[in-house]
Amino acid sequence: MACVASGCAGEASTTAPAPTPTPPDPCAATASLVLAPATEGANTVWRVAPKATDGCITTALDTHYVYRNRAITAKNRLLVFLPGTGAIPRNYRLILIEAAAQGYHSIGLSYPNETAVGDLCNMSQPTNLNCPGDVRRERLEGVDLSTLVSIDRANSIENRLIKALKLLNTIAPTDGWGQYISGDTLHWRNFSVAGHSQGSGFAAYIGKNRRVFRVGMFGGPSDYVIALAQVPTWLATGASKTAATSYYGLTSPLDELNVYPLVQSIWVQLGMGTTTDVADVDVVPSPYANRRMLTSNATPRNPGLAIGPYHNMPVVDVNTPLVAPFVGPATFNPVWRYMLFP
Repeated sequence: MACVASGCAGEASTTAPAPTPTPPDPCAATASLVLAPATEGANTVWRVAPKATDGCITTALDTHYVYRNRAITAKNRLLVFLPGTGAIPRNYRLILIEAAAQGYHSIGLSYPNETAVGDLCNMSQPTNLNCPGDVRRERLEGVDLSTLVSIDRANSIENRLIKALKLLNTIAPTDGWGQYISGDTLHWRNFSVAGHSQGSGFAAYIGKNRRVFRVGMFGGPSDYVIALAQVPTWLATGASKTAATSYYGLTSPLDELNVYPLVQSIWVQLGMGTTTDVADVDVVPSPYANRRMLTSNATPRNPGLAIGPYHNMPVVDVNTPLVAPFVGPATFNPVWRYMLFP
């Protein structure tokens, strides 16, 4: 056969090159790492390792605690609870259980909380009014704003919550977890966001910057720039995206760690009322004169087991009082319902 032009050197291959293998996603979820759900009374409980939700999460690896009471008609709302400094979700199971009893989905979220925001800023940047807000936003969103912390997107509060909800929707698709997220967008309007101590500041910060259903603050916040005797910029400026009428707080005037007058002044700053708009839940029955600034002088349980028992008393399992001496329910269940689970 004659060759034409330059086609004499041999026929070109018609076999397509082998596709380049897709490398594994280092941030993929691993559902097999999640233990089978447990049953605690009427509740289904998942203990979810953060790294199971996202392989790129590398810090604050304590387990998320997740509760759902399948016997209760779902209210299609989610409680997200944020622990205090150095604490973990396992310390706050009573409020997660009460949320589930009220038809809420509930998640106690592990997040980078090893050092208090106030300690970081007042020690290292004592005259920087932006410091507390920068630290909180970096821990919430994973944007590089503060030299005092180093939180990337994977380790942020938002990513942890997004990935936890996605994984829960995968392993329990009929339980309704998917309603709280679309793609990577959280449906904040259906969330009650609450926290203790440092976590109370994050609940308030989220409420200020996201529109949520309810904000619950226990033993805080206490963001204050001591050297300037001022609240930080994030508290002092800008309108809240969550209505002031959706903020609720409970603390003890005997709090050893976050002094009551400071906490109350921040509540006032958030628009929760004046200094006289306070109800003592030990004396005033539900609905607590419709106040949103609440106090209690209840005696903490097990005061020798934790630092700051009165600081912990409103919500930490080991110190919050129970109706009966050694078993639940928690004395504050009606207060928590009023604040967060209407």
